[in-house]
Amino acid sequence: MSVLKPLPTVAACLLTCCLVAPALADTTNGYGVATSASAGDPAPFLGATSAYRMAQNASGTYTNPADTPPVWIDPCPGVTNPDTFCAATLGGTNSANYNLTASSSQASLQTGVFSNPSLLGQVTAATYADLASGRLGGSAQADYLRVGATTAVFNDRLIFDIAGAGPTTVTQIALSFSIDGAMLTPTSLSYATVASDLRFGEGFATIRYDQNADDPATVVLGQSGWVSGAWLPGFSPGLSTFSGVYALVGAAPTLDIRASLTTYAESNASANYSNTAAFTWSLPSNVGVTSASGVFLSAVPQPGTWALLLAGLAVVGALARRRVA
Repeated sequence: MSVLKPLPTVAACLLTCCLVAPALADTTNGYGVATSASAGDPAPFLGATSAYRMAQNASGTYTNPADTPPVWIDPCPGVTNPDTFCAATLGGTNSANYNLTASSSQASLQTGVFSNPSLLGQVTAATYADLASGRLGGSAQADYLRVGATTAVFNDRLIFDIAGAGPTTVTQIALSFSIDGAMLTPTSLSYATVASDLRFGEGFATIRYDQNADDPATVVLGQSGWVSGAWLPGFSPGLSTFSGVYALVGAAPTLDIRASLTTYAESNASANYSNTAAFTWSLPSNVGVTSASGVFLSAVPQPGTWALLLAGLAVVGALARRRVA
């Protein structure tokens, strides 16, 4: 039977080796990214974090509890037992800039006991966030009694320009958000999870998978605030796609977008979602948009992404018609 475990809180993460990145926009400039990767056995071992939302105040301190300065902590120098092996590597974006448009974090750890080779094991974790492509990725893999985790977040402020629209004009735009990956939990102690969400103005969509041992994964879905929207039929711990239609009001509406992806793997488990948590949209010909970052979705999507979006919108339309009927 699958056991649904809560995602770690910030306080718990500091004890179980995972650091959750901040999840709110920069209050001044309106955009930013954050990533963190961590590996543990089981002492705290933090990867790199690029935090955002609020820089230091005049005294040089971070004034919001969610804000975290870039941190790299290596546990291996504290190992003094000559029979104990410990090797750590970590890297990625180590910057105090709260308005980055791309960030990555990597962490790996190997530990063991020379007199007992069976205790040798490792953890690897890597993640990224990129506003230009609208993508997030994360992957964690942990050997027996070890833990790996990643978190990636991006946010931006979008300013639309709708030609011919008045103050009360409603313009509908179509969008899609998908995650793609796999979880592996081969033993009775293994546990893996992936969670992702999208916030687009007043609309949100969220998905989370949890898996223990070889049991089927449990899933929690949510969505609200759309003209029409649905997680497409056939979702699984592999490719899962949300397609929605959102209503813009007025000639120059402004809204915030935020997306996040978290992976976690424990004791011979893996959660590999490094390929994508991808956002795409389809704008009418009279709709232009700029972003606070100046780069949001400036990278051209691949043709396959557009095909997926169009297929998803067709399903959403059918579901909406079915509800009306």
